[in-house]
Formats: sequence, structure tokens, C-alpha cells
Amino acid sequence: LLPFKVDVNNHPGLPDSYDVPPGGSSKVYNFTVAISGHLLASGGHMHDHGVEMRIEDVATGKVLARVHALRDAKGDVVGVSRQLLGVLGRGPHLIAGHPYRLVSVYENKTGRPIEGVMGVFGGLFAPDDYKQLPRVDKTSKDYLTDISLVPSLDPNSSFLAAPFVSFGLR
Repeated sequence: LLPFKVDVNNHPGLPDSYDVPPGGSSKVYNFTVAISGHLLASGGHMHDHGVEMRIEDVATGKVLARVHALRDAKGDVVGVSRQLLGVLGRGPHLIAGHPYRLVSVYENKTGRPIEGVMGVFGGLFAPDDYKQLPRVDKTSKDYLTDISLVPSLDPNSSFLAAPFVSFGLR
């Protein structure tokens, strides 16, 4: 199994937070996966006023996975629901190169903009064929930019070359 992560505000080298205007708001990010496989579990990260996140097939509009914000008695977001998509079946099959969309929904009833929210969808991914896993390109501009923001990591570390499927590729 491999980690699965898609950030609705994916901009290498920049913060993954964004601002939400008053009222309802949806932010989308289109992505492809590097290798085909099944999404077995899902969860994520949202801030206060978050409603839901979902992965959609761009071609069909079908919702493949959905999680929603969990709230305490005061209405504050305390977590995000989880789905075990591979328990009663194999989970949605994602195809390499096929377009998918992450949608992050917020409901801002404050009457003013909210700064610094997030929409990060995560889970577990089972590739069809691990041999198709692309190698980490340690010369990539995006890779070097991201690594430069993590001062405790050495770009030549073997940890950084470990198999990790990068989702949200342009």
C-alpha cells in the first residue's frame, strides 16, 4: 500500500492554505495519478467552516469518494470522516493519466473572509503494478522547491527516494 494525498491548493513551494470568501465556496483541483490502482481508504484535513471534500471523475462527473467535516457540540471542525472503500469491494479504480478532480467545500457564515483554510484529501492506494511506480526525479524544480522548505531533510537522503506516489501531478 502507498499513501494517497491530493491538496486542493497544490502549488509546489507555496503554502497549501487558501482564503474563503463569505458565503458558500468550493475550490477545485484537477489531477491525474502516476500509476493505476485502487483507492482503499480515504480521510483528510479541513479547518473550521469546512463541509466536505470529494474526488470526482472529470469525464463522467461521478463521485468516487467523499468525506465530510466532523464537528463538536459548538460546531467547530474536530476532524474529517473516513471511508474504508476497500472493505466490501476493491475501492474505486483510478487510471494513470485519467483526469480526476478534488472538490473542497466550505460554508462561511461569518460575513467576512476566512484566511488560511485547507482541503487535503488523503488515503491508502494499492497500485495495480508496483513496477510502474515512477522514480523520484531529484533534479525536478518542484521536488527541489518542496524539499528546500523542509530544513530537516537532506535532498540526498534515501528516505526521500522511497516509493511514494505523487498525486496531483499537472
